[in-house]
Amino acid sequence: MKIAQVSKPWQVVPPSKYGGVERIVAFLSEELAKENDVTLFAPGDKSLIPNVRLEAFFKEPQGEKGLDRNAELAQALNAVIYHNHEKFDVIHAHSIDPILALATVTKLPLIFTFHSVPSIPSELLSKMSQNKVHFVFVSHAHRKSYPWIKKADVVYNGLPYQEYPFSLKKKDYLAFVGPLRPEKGVIEAMDVAKMTKTKLKIAGRIRPEIDAYFEKEIKPRMKTNKYVEFLGEITDDQRNQMLMYAKAFLFPINWIEPFSTSLLESLVVGTPVVAFNKASVPEIINDGVNGFIVENVKQMANAIKKINIIDPKECRNTIEVKFNSQSMANNYLRLYRKYF
Repeated sequence: MKIAQVSKPWQVVPPSKYGGVERIVAFLSEELAKENDVTLFAPGDKSLIPNVRLEAFFKEPQGEKGLDRNAELAQALNAVIYHNHEKFDVIHAHSIDPILALATVTKLPLIFTFHSVPSIPSELLSKMSQNKVHFVFVSHAHRKSYPWIKKADVVYNGLPYQEYPFSLKKKDYLAFVGPLRPEKGVIEAMDVAKMTKTKLKIAGRIRPEIDAYFEKEIKPRMKTNKYVEFLGEITDDQRNQMLMYAKAFLFPINWIEPFSTSLLESLVVGTPVVAFNKASVPEIINDGVNGFIVENVKQMANAIKKINIIDPKECRNTIEVKFNSQSMANNYLRLYRKYF
């Protein structure tokens, strides 16, 4: 099949550091390209994925310049114009909302995966286009956030587990990875570290829009909590090494997260997850098998005391069996062939 993958213009694909959605788009594109003709619409000056053609409207990632919706529109329009002479069998767009508007006025073989929570624009555009677009969600919990969409599929994200390291040996520290926004629960993670008297390594990006929150709420707590080590934004290899030797990954989220790639990144290197019982967590974490599902900070701290009963091999097995990139690609291919 001739397949177009349309990513957002904020990051190159795959990203050099933070960028969970872009990383999933990269894994999917690489897997699909083994037996299909794949064109990727993303920023950059050259393709970073074997056997995938890059069509870049922007040579530089646009995320550092602010989330300009005109940049999203330009990237979506570039894909549609290219389709007019390339004639793709399927255009697979990843949370790039302006392409939904274009789908209402021109016929497109469009599959649209939501990777984000509902917003006013995404609600309006999805309502307008739902008779012309096939929608996909990344978890069943995520699907429930869009009740106005009458018909949709669910495809889990996946990782190429063969490319990740693995270790049975763990060290005496906890890990937290993610943007340092309030809803991600970094303050709760620091509280757990203090309650359990366990070192907590925090790796995360500070975006411009949360500078004030970081300076007011997080930074002072880091200074007064002797168990916290802040690493800032780190590379993929650094993240894998940090997660692989952590005795647990903390995930005390305070929002309905569609799907967390960081959970998979922890499990694949053999590190159990202790997570709040929210959103898609029960779809990924099997309580007592590859981690623990808890309701609050106190329960999270108590779970750390028994974390050694979790077998790292069970964590890895979760990815090998259920959340691998080959299964993700096969599930999307099934939808491509079903609808087009």
